Amino acid sequence: AVEEFVKHMEWPVNSTAEQGSAKFNTAVKFLIPTKYNVFRAIDLYNTHEVNINYC
Repeated sequence: AVEEFVKHMEWPVNSTAEQGSAKFNTAVKFLIPTKYNVFRAIDLYNTHEVNINYC
């Protein structure tokens, strides 16, 4: 599910270990509350990003 999330987010695949770890952690952070439903996790992530930009 994490790989699918990263793929759908179109995040670059080749990155440093630290960036890869951050991407993995971000993916898991949004996948867990959605019970690993990738599309719901993407919606949740996008909503989160929009709310941050409005603060």
